[in-house]
Amino acid sequence: MMSNIPGAATVEQTVDTLSNRETWAGVGGVVVANLIGATMVMLPFYKLGRTWGNVTRLAVTLGLGSVMLNRSAKMKDPGFEFAEKVGGIVLIGYGIGQGLALLNVPGFRTIGGLMLGPDIKNAEALLNLVVEA
Repeated sequence: MMSNIPGAATVEQTVDTLSNRETWAGVGGVVVANLIGATMVMLPFYKLGRTWGNVTRLAVTLGLGSVMLNRSAKMKDPGFEFAEKVGGIVLIGYGIGQGLALLNVPGFRTIGGLMLGPDIKNAEALLNLVVEA
């Protein structure tokens, strides 16, 4: 009965995909990678200086992504393996984006502030606002 309705096959495929444990493991990997990426932007790497701070942030982001990707091969549970693999790939991609923003590659220049965090003046002003509140 359901197969006669237009789009029923698409709905059934969607339900099957959303019922798959690995789908949700992949979503979990993306969420973890985004939390790590957001944390990396908030950490005050700028205190190391503009150049060293950005290089350190880039190295830590790529390093964490590499660690997650390598650890995924050792996972026994396929769900955790997939989550860690997806998270590692997302972090490595984020690190590559940071590197391209640092090199002022067109298209990445405009999102560099989101990927690299605040500069010293903006971070200090934001910190003062938070402390005063």
